[in-house]
Amino acid sequence: MSKLKKELETMLELDRLNNKIIMLKDEFKNLPVKREELLNEIVKKENYYKSEQEHYEDQKLELSYIQEEVVELKKDAELATKKLSENETDEALLKDYEDKKRLLIVREEELLSSETLLKDTIEVVEEAKNDFETTKKNNENELAKLEKEEHNFLEEIAEINKKQELLFKELDKVDTNVDLVTLYKEINEAFPGGVVSRVENDSCSRCFMQITPQILNEIYREAIPDKRHNEIITCPSCKCILYIDPLDVEE
Repeated sequence: MSKLKKELETMLELDRLNNKIIMLKDEFKNLPVKREELLNEIVKKENYYKSEQEHYEDQKLELSYIQEEVVELKKDAELATKKLSENETDEALLKDYEDKKRLLIVREEELLSSETLLKDTIEVVEEAKNDFETTKKNNENELAKLEKEEHNFLEEIAEINKKQELLFKELDKVDTNVDLVTLYKEINEAFPGGVVSRVENDSCSRCFMQITPQILNEIYREAIPDKRHNEIITCPSCKCILYIDPLDVEE
């Protein structure tokens, strides 16, 4: 069973909690992007639906104009027909009649074409509306899930922070050669989640720098309960707190 100094156990636990925070933040770093993508997709679908709806209204208005014109042209054609029947030899009346018939045929073809286009546009509008409503429903469900995940994430971070504060209070009670809380926080700013570094093969496992024999002797001494001076030894290179597990010493 390992017999690490209590302050080292505390700092290792702080490292573990910091690493958990890093992992959680990394896991949820894309959450704002996902939310933005879902909201943008809803807006995009809605804008397309509105655009097609406006297009439909414009076509509908245009169709009404053509319908009115066709009605008037039919009346004019009927009147020209009546006048021509009364005087079939009048070339001016004949020309007026033929002109009105030709124009009526053109407008009736336009009317038929516009009616067909309007039917097609109605289908497009319906598809756009359904697509928008489906996307809105699905994305709002996804947004609700993201909100719940974010809430759980923030709660978990808050819980970890509470645990860290308790551990810092424990560190603050330790009588050692340095202010452990300040030292830990300073190192953690440079190496988040990796403040405490185990010595392996006479090297710092954080930066892999070879430890001098003098510093190694101090570290080994601090690993043996009855020889400890209650000192904190840091790596000359990366400044992380160095330790050797008593089990390694016993071996």
